[in-house]
Amino acid sequence: MITRSKSKWQDKRDTLVHLTKSSSPGIGFPDSFRVPGDPRARLLSILQEKKIRASHIRHMLFLQPTPIAVAFSEAMPSTIQMLTTRYSPYGIHVHKFHAFSNGGGPCWYLNNEVFKSFTNDNSVRARELDDECKFLLTPLAPAWQDEVRFHNGVPCDWSHEREWRVPEDFNLPFVNGNPDFEVLLPDDEAVEWLVHQTLEFDVGSCTRLISELE
Repeated sequence: MITRSKSKWQDKRDTLVHLTKSSSPGIGFPDSFRVPGDPRARLLSILQEKKIRASHIRHMLFLQPTPIAVAFSEAMPSTIQMLTTRYSPYGIHVHKFHAFSNGGGPCWYLNNEVFKSFTNDNSVRARELDDECKFLLTPLAPAWQDEVRFHNGVPCDWSHEREWRVPEDFNLPFVNGNPDFEVLLPDDEAVEWLVHQTLEFDVGSCTRLISELE
């Protein structure tokens, strides 16, 4: 369970969700982006390793070295439910404290032209921005603007995800040996499957149906 306090604001949450997804590397991306396993297998791997492994940020592939991060969402539960169609209903639910204390924070959704100036090696802005901050950059080029930037045929506007990133592998938090996080699952069958897996902690004490997310 999550032990820290919750926000008093109705449109703001003090917790984050990381959703697992399928093994497809995406259109136009190399096989090196393929992570073995379906969303359920990925979740089990996270729980067995007790960590979420950081991966390359896809819209930053042109940068060398390419920034890596673990992605979370602070979106409201209704939006999280919608995001499960893009990712999956399997995931990890943690307090923001744990992401923040590991160097994480909310993404910087930047006007696409500003984003390009921060990621162009020849620009003054790029030289002035510390490489350790670049993992937070995200282009914002919504469909209603004059010049739309597309990613896989979709306008670059992921602001509804209210994304947070951590710039390294994220170790699952434990307090006195007990999970200080929740495992999100789609239904009772998935809960039954998970509690029968061999893990080093009592996973049954921290499971929650994603439909019950608050």
